[in-house]
Amino acid sequence: MIIQFSASEAAMDTEYETVTTGVTNGEEYLLFQRHEIHGDEDDTGVYIEYQDQCQAGENIVASVSLSRNLLTVILAAPLYQRKEISSFEICLNISDAQFTALRQGLEFTFWDRMDQLLIVE
Repeated sequence: MIIQFSASEAAMDTEYETVTTGVTNGEEYLLFQRHEIHGDEDDTGVYIEYQDQCQAGENIVASVSLSRNLLTVILAAPLYQRKEISSFEICLNISDAQFTALRQGLEFTFWDRMDQLLIVE
């Protein structure tokens, strides 16, 4: 199953010793999270969450593709309680500043897995 929605906001936040990057339309959201220090002993990899912590997973992303108008995420394994979800296609209706924050956040999150991240400029 492919989850599709349009996002009107995107951001990157550095709080609680993590970098959180995500998109939302006010009702739905998808976020990525990673420890703020690369290689820290508490860094367990890429965390992804859709809607709430019950629909999440760690190190289950196969690939992410980001263009100015579209964010596509393919999962290698299922979310905790949503095993039917295989991917996300999110149309981006966001400002240039928000796009830059999203791109930088994804680059930070996938720093050691850049082969999983494709940014189309």
